[in-house]
Amino acid sequence: MKLYIVSARDDEGSKHKVCVSQAECGTTRKELNAEGYARKDIETVEVDFPTTKSELVQALNDLLTAPNRDDGVKLLAARIAITS
Repeated sequence: MKLYIVSARDDEGSKHKVCVSQAECGTTRKELNAEGYARKDIETVEVDFPTTKSELVQALNDLLTAPNRDDGVKLLAARIAITS
């Protein structure tokens, strides 16, 4: 299943949102820009998220056991094939 992760980073921290369509990504990027994140600090990656039970459970466990949200996103991206 294709999903998209929109990430924004600045000196204060970061935010991440999983989106189901490019249109939702566009809306999310606009919202992050309105919150003060510069366009250059906003990134969108396409992820082919697993749908088989065992792979899905492992991906969710990676997110839950990460020390923080940024590390969870990094672990998820490393485990799952990023297609963009």
